[in-house]
Amino acid sequence: MPDIFTPLAVLALLLLAHCRSSPGWRLFDAGVIAFATAVHFGNGPALLLILLLLLLLHARSPERSSIRRGVLTTALAMVVGVASVVLVNWRVDGRPYFSRGAHVFLLGRTLDIGLLPDWLARHCAEQDNYLCPDHGPLPAHGNELLWSPDGPVQRNGGWDAVRPESEAVLRDMFAEPRSWAWFLGAGVRDAFRQLGYWDLGREMNDPWYREPDSSPYRAIALYFPSELPGYLDCRQVAGTLPMGLSGHMYQVLLGLSLVTLVVLLVHGGQDQRLLLVMVLGSVVIAAGVCAALAMPDQRFLARVSWLVPWGVMLVVARSSPLSSTR
Repeated sequence: MPDIFTPLAVLALLLLAHCRSSPGWRLFDAGVIAFATAVHFGNGPALLLILLLLLLLHARSPERSSIRRGVLTTALAMVVGVASVVLVNWRVDGRPYFSRGAHVFLLGRTLDIGLLPDWLARHCAEQDNYLCPDHGPLPAHGNELLWSPDGPVQRNGGWDAVRPESEAVLRDMFAEPRSWAWFLGAGVRDAFRQLGYWDLGREMNDPWYREPDSSPYRAIALYFPSELPGYLDCRQVAGTLPMGLSGHMYQVLLGLSLVTLVVLLVHGGQDQRLLLVMVLGSVVIAAGVCAALAMPDQRFLARVSWLVPWGVMLVVARSSPLSSTR
């Protein structure tokens, strides 16, 4: 899963901004950021917001010149990541683009929060499109909109076929302040829900993985049909994957990290506190960006709360006299 590259990219950003590193290490950190930007659409917005937070917190810092160099390196790495995806897609598909499915994922999110049905009810009489009730009922959930063969997207030819109409709906929808208020309010609510998730493995054995309409089932059946029996026989899909021990280990690690974080905030130096504020701010931003694009889910813990133990370890390691340079 590319979700794990969210905290890795944040750590690389913090290292570029706060640590005196050799050119080789700085190039490595920049490579991590470029790769993270390329593998997941949500990492770009999250990193941009974290860069903004970094600049605000260090506006009057004596280290602001070093911070700005880190920000510039991060921004250039993100440009490289985006450009690489666009060029690869241009080479493979014959047209340059960064995300092939952003329009349907965003529509799925607006469906999950109730915004899309409300907007269609107010506008379908004057602006007909493939999502209107005359063309069939909307699915109950965003996943069904994206993947179900009986849903409006697949009935009308798939992601690429519905792109023009989908983008037109999204443009008109977000031209209304009411839609922005609804969308952002739901994002704040779901960000706090995501931050409250604690159980690592509860959804790993979800029956959804065994349903023919689920995205992994459909992708394997379509592109790797010979692997489908093995997929159906694996323990996660069968619902028998033991997650108790790993879930408890995660909870212990996160709990110890939070205790250490509080101790460092109370008793640490100013530099430690500032870096911990960056870590906490990055966690909140990651949760917010995640909630803006999808419903809260246990699998998104890799993008959000895993940053806490790694960030605390970074602060502790940076305090060591052996880590002044890298």
